Amino acid sequence: MAVSRSTLTARFKEVVGTDPLDYLPYWHLEHTSCRLREGNKTVACIARSAGYGSESSFSVSFRRVMGSTPDSFRRAHAAIADHTLELPD
Repeated sequence: MAVSRSTLTARFKEVVGTDPLDYLPYWHLEHTSCRLREGNKTVACIARSAGYGSESSFSVSFRRVMGSTPDSFRRAHAAIADHTLELPD
């Protein structure tokens, strides 16, 4: 069954809530955020493996899409992971 590009785009937007080309950078950077949360690779290494030519260009894109720099994101998630809830006896 053949589907036109405009039909596919409209259906994608209906289901996901945004156009595919607007969603793609978010999806891509969401995957890099998982590696930032793991904390075992440098931001430069993650940027290179994600296809960015520099840590700087990765940081600009990450901030635009995710709302914080990669370093700030990593620190915030490390703090959450380190925080333990003490339950009463």
